[in-house]
Amino acid sequence: MPIRDNTIEDFQVCNNLTALHFLQEFNGKNRKNLWTIININAEPLLLELFNHKYFAVPRLIGYCGRAVIEQHSGNPLNSIENFDWYKRAKVAKQLLKAAEQFTFGHAKFRLYLTDISPDNIAISDDLVVTFVDLGHGILIDKSSAILVISGSHYTEPFNDDEYGFSRQEVCGSAISDHNVYAVCKLLLSVTAPWPMMRNGLLHSPPPELNAKDLFEHIEQCVYTTEKVSRFKLCAKIQQILDDIVVQVL
Repeated sequence: MPIRDNTIEDFQVCNNLTALHFLQEFNGKNRKNLWTIININAEPLLLELFNHKYFAVPRLIGYCGRAVIEQHSGNPLNSIENFDWYKRAKVAKQLLKAAEQFTFGHAKFRLYLTDISPDNIAISDDLVVTFVDLGHGILIDKSSAILVISGSHYTEPFNDDEYGFSRQEVCGSAISDHNVYAVCKLLLSVTAPWPMMRNGLLHSPPPELNAKDLFEHIEQCVYTTEKVSRFKLCAKIQQILDDIVVQVL
């Protein structure tokens, strides 16, 4: 059951081995039904693969054709634009953690999200983050990725108003920092582009806050021209946010 051109609308698998192993995860399903689901909308299968118990995704209730029924997870990310800064900091930490989880957290696969935007991230009343659109992504099987000799993929930064990436380079590496770069660039940076809130999620820090290192690390996460590990920067940013938030919330 090949996936034509390794592409399912906006969802892509990196190679035939990934496609095979992805389909094998659903051996209990009728093959004709599975083929229909994949070609119409792969998202419910991804929600099964990346279960809500372990990843920042909604609980899948059911699906039929193009209709997918999933748990209501809250309001779009931009709805918290005027929330207290420390509450937004708590959300920022979760966004970075989710970026790591999609990259490292599954035993067999890595999922790189290609449409990270405020409308595709929900925030519940108790500030829990959920990524509500997995249909735009790149899936790679870890067992096939380790055969790639090019090692880690470093995402080259673009200009302030531009965002882009190479699917070929993401797929041609054992691991990519794409998810971390996307969260830093599109959501947290002071240059985060529209439709993100002006100056990013952590805009307007309180006067008493001494967080120069925090903002420097976020911008380094986006714009570094050296091959500094974004995963190390991500861990450092999360630690700084933890140290700040734990004192207030």
